[in-house]
Amino acid sequence: METFNIRVGDDVIPYKFTGIVTWPNGTKEWRTNGKYHREDGPAIEWIDGSKEWFLNGKLVYSLLEPLRDYFIIAQGIPSNMKWLGKPITENKVLTATGIMFIPDLPGILK
Repeated sequence: METFNIRVGDDVIPYKFTGIVTWPNGTKEWRTNGKYHREDGPAIEWIDGSKEWFLNGKLVYSLLEPLRDYFIIAQGIPSNMKWLGKPITENKVLTATGIMFIPDLPGILK
């Protein structure tokens, strides 16, 4: 997969770029035809550890706070979400900030 490294703020990402864009601060973006898209993990991995999952430029899920210390309370809870056209389940997770329901997306729980 091609990688485009942004070196200065004036760099322009090629039109309809397909590959990984890396920013000077360490943020990474996966793009297909210029749109955020990744099937095997988050399409944006922010420098602070936040992650966002996109398919064909559409936001599917955003984990705005990095998931560091957590305990899985329950797995396989049915949800209304779909990933690549297939239904996915959620996990009930206890974090330092409380209980969260996290969809079972690629790369979300390690």
